[in-house]
Amino acid sequence: MVHELVHTAWGWAVQQYELALQDQPWKWNVVGLLAIALGAAILLYHFVEEPGRRWMRRMVDVKAASARSEPGEPVGSTRYQIDDALEGVSARAV
Repeated sequence: MVHELVHTAWGWAVQQYELALQDQPWKWNVVGLLAIALGAAILLYHFVEEPGRRWMRRMVDVKAASARSEPGEPVGSTRYQIDDALEGVSARAV
């Protein structure tokens, strides 16, 4: 997703500073752009990706439950009626 920002910035810089590709220096331009892209990727990884990943993992971190059930006690055995809401609806709507 960052490539579009780089492409737009490069197009703006070419127009703003009237940059023209010459015979030999274009190779150094490509090397420079690759170095800038690599540096930006490293910075984005360390300062955006990793903190975001840690933050999301903290948001879904599951804590151990303190309430325990007895061995003979059924867990989650409460049942709820779900058909009551459909009694007032015609058969064609279901």
